Amino acid sequence: MKNLLLSMALLLIIACSSNKTDNTVTEEGNSDVATSSVPTLVKKWETDTLLTTSESIVFDAERGVYYVSCIGGVPPGEKDGDGFIARVDQQGKIIGEPRWITGMDAPKGLGLVGSTLYATDIDEVIMADVLTGQITNRISIEGATFLNDVAIGPDNSVYVTDTDNNTIHKVEENSTSVYLVDEQIGGLNGAWFDASTMMVVGFQSGQFRKYDMGASSGTVVADSIFGGDGIEKMGDAFYVSSWNGEVYHIDQDGNKSLILDTKANEINAADIETVPTQNLLIVPTFFGNTIAAYEVTK
Repeated sequence: MKNLLLSMALLLIIACSSNKTDNTVTEEGNSDVATSSVPTLVKKWETDTLLTTSESIVFDAERGVYYVSCIGGVPPGEKDGDGFIARVDQQGKIIGEPRWITGMDAPKGLGLVGSTLYATDIDEVIMADVLTGQITNRISIEGATFLNDVAIGPDNSVYVTDTDNNTIHKVEENSTSVYLVDEQIGGLNGAWFDASTMMVVGFQSGQFRKYDMGASSGTVVADSIFGGDGIEKMGDAFYVSSWNGEVYHIDQDGNKSLILDTKANEINAADIETVPTQNLLIVPTFFGNTIAAYEVTK
């Protein structure tokens, strides 16, 4: 197994041995960033603890539902058949049976195009119809061992990160192709398409990078986000999570401010989601087995 999976497995073992408590919010930021420009978070709700190893979230605005990928048992690269996707309403209530879509091992990143939900699952991309809750297709990616995030392009094209191999694959109807390889990113994890650029964060390097369309190397926008996991954008700013339990606000000039820190309570912050129309940041707590919603205020 590659180095990233080994390092993450060690983190998982450490976290498994810890007790979890409620989230806490900090308003800590860089000294060179005007306080008024850095948002603060106010917790609005949190789900029940039935979302076993909650990893990623996507909001379905048309249906008013959150979809949550749940790895189930760990380590997160094991083919154990206990992964699932759950649904959560806008008040933080789990809809029906938590194991809404099953038949997966360790689903991680999620992306939505129309009524098709895309989920990564170790070495394959799974597609499901959200109208029926049924899996409609599976695409295996040869050589992949830790598929992770899903990014949707401006033309609804689908991209998935391959963390162990520092690669991004483009997903076609029944095939995939390599879009980007960059060993320097160090555990390529979260990805986000911003118009004609791809934003990426490295789990090991902690670098938040920008890649122009078709470029093979990126520009460092911010660094020291170790355990870098999810990327979202709201307004002109990016929100980047660290799996260790942090969320950062990064403005247009690359100024980085810590706006959520739950490390002291040993609560993770995995692949986040934002809902700009409601000024909400949604955080999967991983071993906390919940998702938590925060209102973003200036």
